[in-house]
Amino acid sequence: MKPRSNQPKKHHYVPCVLLSRFGDGEGRNTLIWVWDKQTGKVRRTSVNDAAHEKHLYRVPREDCALIADLPGMRSLPEEYQGELGWEHMFADIEGIFGTLLDSMSENLRIPERGSDDWRFLLHTFFLLSARTPAKMEEARVVGELTLNMFAQLEVNRSDDPEREAPRYEMPFRENSHILLAHTLLSMEPVVALLAERNWSLRVVNDPANFILTDYPVSYSFARPSRNEFDSAAPATKNTLATLPLSRNMLLVGEFEVPSGMRMGDARWVGYQNNLAFTLAERFLFTREDRFDCLTDFERLPAYASIYGSEERLVTITPELFRSMHEKGALEKPVRMTVNGQLPQDYRLS
Repeated sequence: MKPRSNQPKKHHYVPCVLLSRFGDGEGRNTLIWVWDKQTGKVRRTSVNDAAHEKHLYRVPREDCALIADLPGMRSLPEEYQGELGWEHMFADIEGIFGTLLDSMSENLRIPERGSDDWRFLLHTFFLLSARTPAKMEEARVVGELTLNMFAQLEVNRSDDPEREAPRYEMPFRENSHILLAHTLLSMEPVVALLAERNWSLRVVNDPANFILTDYPVSYSFARPSRNEFDSAAPATKNTLATLPLSRNMLLVGEFEVPSGMRMGDARWVGYQNNLAFTLAERFLFTREDRFDCLTDFERLPAYASIYGSEERLVTITPELFRSMHEKGALEKPVRMTVNGQLPQDYRLS
């Protein structure tokens, strides 16, 4: 194992060991294309210089003592307890994940259900969602809304009609370690839900180019929703949980279809790419300077879109991407927050 820096500044929220499977080259020098929804620009760079934020997982020194008192922290290795404890822990997890990915790519098989590798895979699936800036921002919005809700409720209980509730803000950068801790609190309950799914690999022969994004884990309906109020989430039946593992291999968790290895085709790639493109917060990562999407004008569930629709494949090029940006078609997705309502729709009074 290569010695790691004691003070890594680039904290990759999408691990290099995964990113490198979507580019050309080896290791951190692998070259990928980066598509920026915010600017409409496309550039080529190494995986080492993509999908990271400076000190994203750093715990302020003054807070390390508070974390050290949490249950189980004292039993962890010393390097997991300092300012960069989370970053070092993630690095070790990524090393094991890389070995598991190599095995899955070689054997085209999911680890045996209930095995240590299978449980590790599910925990890593969760982490790849929970540790992203987008997921941490969701926690920030919920936390800020909750603080202001309680402040408004307190004012509503008072007898002073002129009293105004204070407005609380929770800046991302200063609170990133708290936001990360908040997202990780749900690990075991969510992994227990993921364990109820049947996990498979969808493998597509070359040429195949699944894309990866800064929001790598996706949930979507496999077939029409059984309840109009359902949302695609870990506990919702009749949904797919997906994670691209390489440019030609997709991890799929579902309820109705048994586990196994199944072949996919260009329409599988196009559907998944459309989903990933839509859910991406800002960045997309690809092997080539183009990728295919299955048009989704009808917003059909997965199997209907792939097997039973007139949706067609469209190739996204840098020119088309730039044009979409100029037309305002690359906005950030609006994610659900408190009580399933959107932030701008939530009323505190």
